[in-house]
Amino acid sequence: TTTSDKHPVIFLMGDQTEPSNVSGGVAKLICLYGKCHYREMILLLPFVVRDAGTRWHNYVVRMYLDDSGAVLGGNAIYGYAKEVALLQQTNPSTVTTLRIYPVFATRIFESTVEVIGPWVKPAAAATALPRWPELQEVFKLPMLGQLPSDITNPLTFICSYWEWDFTNAELAGASTQTRIVRKFRDGMEHWATADPVGNSPDGSVAMRGVRWRLALPPEGCQAP
Repeated sequence: TTTSDKHPVIFLMGDQTEPSNVSGGVAKLICLYGKCHYREMILLLPFVVRDAGTRWHNYVVRMYLDDSGAVLGGNAIYGYAKEVALLQQTNPSTVTTLRIYPVFATRIFESTVEVIGPWVKPAAAATALPRWPELQEVFKLPMLGQLPSDITNPLTFICSYWEWDFTNAELAGASTQTRIVRKFRDGMEHWATADPVGNSPDGSVAMRGVRWRLALPPEGCQAP
């Protein structure tokens, strides 16, 4: 309701351990060159409206991952602005460190995630993790990607919807320190910082055992 120079952002960082195609209720594991998992970092801007609409979306700023097949499909079908990169991850204890190096480039991103609370089942998460109900609502927003323009087609916005399954998941409170070393895209110059930035209060959650899926092809932008 008032002008502000701040806006919430969401970083999703993790391991996709069983990427699969689901057809007729049967899941088939996707493996590329014998590799059946990949790492990924996603930067989202939540609460973004599209054109003159009023519905909130999660705008996809960038996705970095170490799987070229997932990059090609994510960009061509969903407009996810994916790029191949080296995701260097270490997690000797409760602290996970992630550093991202785009192909033929120096480090662009780094983050540490420390688990600071007990692992709980989803039923207990609403009490144990104060922001978890809000985060779940954000995850339900449509993902807004862009299909770039070419000589025959204008730039096109495209919506997709992620379906989250927490049946077998566990969640825990976390503390993060994140630093954007260099801009991901034009217009992000002022995002680059010399020092890491912490998460919003209670705004970081560690998850494991989560399953998610989305329709292929995407269902498009649905009415509110």
